Amino acid sequence: MGIDLPPKPAKVATWTAWARAAVNEKNWETALSRWEQCIAKFGARTEWVAVKASVLLELGRKEDAVSLLDALVRDHPKEPPGFLGLARVAMRDEDWEKALSLWERCFEFFPDKATPWWLSMRAKVLSKLGRYAEAEKCFAQLSEQHPQKFEYKVARIRAALDDAEKNERLSERREEMHKFVMDELISRPDVESRLAGTQMLSRLGDVDETARQLLKVIDHVVAVKDIAFCFNSIPVHIERGASGPLWERLLEKTRRAQDKPAEKRAGLELELGLLLALERFAEFREKFDAGKNDIADGKNFFYLERVYGRLSKPEIDVFAERKVFCIGLSKTGTTSVNGALNILGIDAAHWTNPLTHQVISDIDFFLLGACTDMSVAPNFEKLYYTYPNAQFILTKREIESWAKSFRDMGIRNPGIRYMFPRLATVYGLYYHHSSIEEAYQAFERRVDYFFADKPPGKLLKFDIGMGHGWNELCAFLGEPLPQAPFPWLNKRPV
Repeated sequence: MGIDLPPKPAKVATWTAWARAAVNEKNWETALSRWEQCIAKFGARTEWVAVKASVLLELGRKEDAVSLLDALVRDHPKEPPGFLGLARVAMRDEDWEKALSLWERCFEFFPDKATPWWLSMRAKVLSKLGRYAEAEKCFAQLSEQHPQKFEYKVARIRAALDDAEKNERLSERREEMHKFVMDELISRPDVESRLAGTQMLSRLGDVDETARQLLKVIDHVVAVKDIAFCFNSIPVHIERGASGPLWERLLEKTRRAQDKPAEKRAGLELELGLLLALERFAEFREKFDAGKNDIADGKNFFYLERVYGRLSKPEIDVFAERKVFCIGLSKTGTTSVNGALNILGIDAAHWTNPLTHQVISDIDFFLLGACTDMSVAPNFEKLYYTYPNAQFILTKREIESWAKSFRDMGIRNPGIRYMFPRLATVYGLYYHHSSIEEAYQAFERRVDYFFADKPPGKLLKFDIGMGHGWNELCAFLGEPLPQAPFPWLNKRPV
């Protein structure tokens, strides 16, 4: 390894470019050394000290970084770098109230030095605090001042959607936001804008238009993150029979994208998911064997490794596994149980397979260790006989509270209104009854009748609202109690 020598001639611009190059390469140890050499040679300029502090943060030396920034605020109160650095530290710590206070001080003390980036950071913090209307105004200002910046338009409509959903005004604002998306994003020629517009149409619940735009943009995506969005969206917006050819096109794109080193790991995870969706299991196993070390710290490795293990066994051994099926109806705590099963080290999927994004079906029951929610509930009799060592959890909830939450679900999430009724109708869980309350009671009677003569230990009735948690779940599954608190997910205020 060569010695990292400073550039010649000793000009400030040359040295700072040398130091910034290490930052751009994310070579943090080298960056720290270079900035320290710049400071030693030319003096402690406030901007350089702030950059050094950001490098220290990347190296995990938060106390040293904050000490430098505090000194900047104390010694140079009429210059912004110290305040800006502390605001970024607060954002990194997710201390959003402190971050907002610091950004407000920057605007108050240095109005003539404010940049669009400052305003976008303030808007981001406002969004994190749930102050979406204020964030929308900030992004509206930015998008009007910089109409060429599509990212400001995207942030503006995202904040507007968050505000409308929070205040249950989506139906009131849908037409206005739909027009904005079509005029300001979909109509633009660049792929990034059109793809972002497609994402926003999906959130608006315009299934047909989302499908049309998805089919138009799918041939033009190149980056792994954009291919992944298309893969994720296909099951929601494209009829199942048309998915295969689209997945094949995305698979080709994903393989080409992996030629870029920065895309290799994410591209490999995506390729494995596409191979599973296409049920090309031999290729999946071969690709996982070759690349497992490269993705061992990836977010989906836990699932990929378990799936690989099952595909490497004789099928009869997989059918003999202890599977866990949470068969409660939607909005009875199934998301929380799914989270708890994952904490216990069981690869559980909720509603869809996290690797293929398809609604859980027979192949997913085989590939995964546990499944939860409505795509599981109507199949419990079949699953009982298919997987003889399976255990079943019936999540329960007070019926009036459940009915309100169930009805609200469609109001809050238009996308659910597409997939959910279609599948519910097929399953006959809800719409073959006089009311959803009657559907709930009929389903519980069906479960009670089936399990009445089954051996003990096959069914657990689980009610989070009644205080059930780790004690009941772990005793049923024979698992040790974890240290983590029991997850209560998707909890909404009454």
